[in-house]
Parts: sequence; C-alpha cells; structure tokens
Amino acid sequence: MTWLLAAVIGSNRQLSGPDKAGAAIVYFMLTPLRWLPLGFGLLAATGAGAFAWIGGTSGLQYAAVVLVHAGFGAGSVVVLAALAGARDLPAAPRAAMVVLPFVVPLAEIAYVAWAMNPGIAAAIGAGAMIALLLAALALGAATGLAAWAAVRNGRRRTRVAAADRPSAPAPDHESIRLAALGELAVDAPLEAWLPFADEEEPIHVRAWARAEIGQRAALADELAATLAGAEWARALDFVQRSLDSAPAGLAAPVRDALLRRAEAVRARVAAFETPFPRQYEAELGQAVDLAERFAAAADFRPPLRALRDIVAGVTDRTLAPLGRARLDDWLNRNP
Repeated sequence: MTWLLAAVIGSNRQLSGPDKAGAAIVYFMLTPLRWLPLGFGLLAATGAGAFAWIGGTSGLQYAAVVLVHAGFGAGSVVVLAALAGARDLPAAPRAAMVVLPFVVPLAEIAYVAWAMNPGIAAAIGAGAMIALLLAALALGAATGLAAWAAVRNGRRRTRVAAADRPSAPAPDHESIRLAALGELAVDAPLEAWLPFADEEEPIHVRAWARAEIGQRAALADELAATLAGAEWARALDFVQRSLDSAPAGLAAPVRDALLRRAEAVRARVAAFETPFPRQYEAELGQAVDLAERFAAAADFRPPLRALRDIVAGVTDRTLAPLGRARLDDWLNRNP
C-alpha cells in the first residue's frame, strides 16, 4: 500500500481540475488500509514487549503506541491533502512531505519486523533499532509541520499576489449580447433578429431587438413565412409577447404553428419523457392567448383540442392544471 500510494501521487501530478480532485480521493481510500493494519502490527509488537523501553505499565505502552501512531496517521492524511492541492510548491517542502507519509510507516514496518523476528533482532541491536524509530518519528514530525507551513504560506502569498494584480473586468453577458446585436444589420433576415427578442435575453437586449423588429415594413409577411419555417417557435413567442396587433393574415400561420407545437409536445410525451406537474403550462397558455386574439379569422379548435388530449392522455399525473383549465374554458366557449 505504501508503494501504491507513492505511485498514485506521482501519476496524480499529470492531472488537473476536477480529474485531479477526484483522483485525490484515492489518498483517503488507501491511507486507512495502510495505517490500520500497521497499527495492529504495532499492537502485536507491544504485546511482545517491543516497547518495554517506554516504561510504565503495559496499558501505558499500548496507549502511547496508539496515540503516536494515530497522530502520525492523521497527519499523513493532512499532508497528503495539502500536497495534492498545492500549486507551484518548491522542491524542498514537496520533498519534506514525503517523509511523514512514507518514511515514518517504513520505519514502523522495519521496527515491527525487528521486534517480531528473533533473527532480525539478533542481527540488529535494540539500541540501533530504537534510535532508527525515534529518528524517523522526529524527522517525520518536523518535516510534516514544515511542509504544512510552507503550503499555508504559499497559498497566502498567492492570494495576496492575486489581490494586488490589476485585471480588466470581464464583460458581462448583457454587454456581450448588446455587442452582438449591434453588429446585426437592420435588414438582416427576421430569423437572425428573433433570437435576441427571446424572453431569456437581458432586458435591454430584447427591448432593442423587439423595437427594431416592430419597425420592419413587411413584418406580417415575414412573420407568416417564419411561422412556416424552422424558427416557428420563436416566431410564435414574438407574436404572443411583442406583437400588439392581430393581422388577419397571420391567423392561419399562427394556427398551423400551434398544430406543430401540439405535435412537438406529443413527440416529447411519447419519447418516454417523465413530465413534472407544471410542465407545458407555457405551451398551453400561449395557445389560449393566441386563439383568443386570432379566433375571429381562423379555426383554432384543432390545435387546442390536440393539446388538451395530449396532456389528458398522461394518466399517471396531472399536467399543467392552470393551462388545462384555460383550455377547457376556451373550448367550452367555442364548441
């Protein structure tokens, strides 16, 4: 696990952004699998008398081993997390971070092997092994704290430098859309102007676009042609929201576009869509609004009946209750 964790850290440096953050989760998956078994090994070594040099009772020895090992384990997680998130960390602190997560566990593994194997213990004296363990623990504590301080200082310097660095304000969405609208020719096709008149556009953008569209000399004819084309949905929205008059010549194109709207809704419902209760309120409300305006010049009962039948056919839930109520009221008044 120790060597695998080193490989993970090495490969993680090649990543960035969300990939790097996701891969860093591996640290927290591998670290417990490494420190917990090592802790059981240390407890076994304690029971075998490997830490008798601590003095006191056996309970005191167990407590000391558990606390020190748990402290270094938690510190290893913190240091590895800092190592994963540090940017442009100097080589010395980065190298120091290796000590606590790797040198200390390797020293503990060596000490457990020495304490549990008489052959190794006979070859290496107790004093030398205890000195090695204490040196590794001291080195791990010192370098871990130094590395963590370096990361904290580096992040603080980065924040200060970023705050002092002058930068031009980024243009907001409205400014970008106004600039794009300003580049549009006045005599450009209506299909090019309609996207800027959408309700989702910033208020100044759509106000400018709707005012320009309203001044087009052949607006009714252009809307009729657009209602029969690919931008029929945007043309319907413009007629509903921005067209003050109700030219009789637009009645049939509006009705035909509403029939296309009904087919579009039918296709969505048939495509295993799971609608939410208030879905299609806008579509049904638009159909009633336009039918009330243009009903004197065309028969709007077919598209409204089609929309009513579609939403009523979804039996597992009630769709668009307000829109359905308006549809029922209009159809009752126009049988």
